[in-house]
Amino acid sequence: MWDEDAAAALVAAAVTPAAVGAYDVADDEPLTRARLAEVLGAVVGRAVHRPPTWLARAALGSGMEFLLRSQRVSHLAFTEATGWLPQVRSAADGLPRAGAALSPAGVPAPAPGPRGTGS
Repeated sequence: MWDEDAAAALVAAAVTPAAVGAYDVADDEPLTRARLAEVLGAVVGRAVHRPPTWLARAALGSGMEFLLRSQRVSHLAFTEATGWLPQVRSAADGLPRAGAALSPAGVPAPAPGPRGTGS
């Protein structure tokens, strides 16, 4: 999630009296791990390979296995309560922006691959 979107969500929650409780605040378009690796590769200009699940599981340990599962969530309830919407729809949009901001002056960041269909 883009930092400015996260900040705007906090402000929306603070100024909306009806926004009581716990909400998911997330991108519009969840990415699979494969798509995330593809986007990261495009940003850094080289292939990014995902480690095999068994290796990632061994490296992360049992307490971090949730990172290997789908983390798809929806901000719909929060949007209905506050009117907030993310300005950067997904990591596929945000990572190239971040890469461009970090690129040396005069050197454009590589363009991302084709966008996923998302949800």
